[in-house]
Amino acid sequence: MHGKLQGALLTGLALLCGVALWAQDKPVKMASLPAPVQATVKAQLAQGAHLRGLTTDMENGQREYEAELTVNGRHRDIAMNAAGQITEQEDTVHLASLPAAAQAALRHDGRVLHVERVTHNGQFVAYEAVVRQPDGKRTEVRVNQAGHALPDNG
Repeated sequence: MHGKLQGALLTGLALLCGVALWAQDKPVKMASLPAPVQATVKAQLAQGAHLRGLTTDMENGQREYEAELTVNGRHRDIAMNAAGQITEQEDTVHLASLPAAAQAALRHDGRVLHVERVTHNGQFVAYEAVVRQPDGKRTEVRVNQAGHALPDNG
């Protein structure tokens, strides 16, 4: 009996690990992207962006593609659907460029290390910041323009 239970636990653990690996972003090459996604990425490059990497994963049962770019020395990540439409964009911004309430809310949680402005379908959604808390742990904090905390959508 002990051996069967141990085998079942190991099988379950292996399945969980497989699901975790499957859900992660997978690196891809430009040539393997659907043509509309390639066109969107190439349009970003034509505007002066530099490509750092391409990945794909499943989001809400739909295939999603992400391009990691550098634009004017700053990071930009764009998520696209198979039709090449940009569904989400994250742009690195300076903390000082945020509204005062958002700055104060982020600083309240600790030392702000990195801030991104997040848009969905071209509309502002949140500011996401990586913050080092007083105990040294790093956390991600999301706030709106008024500084109100938002749930993590990831």
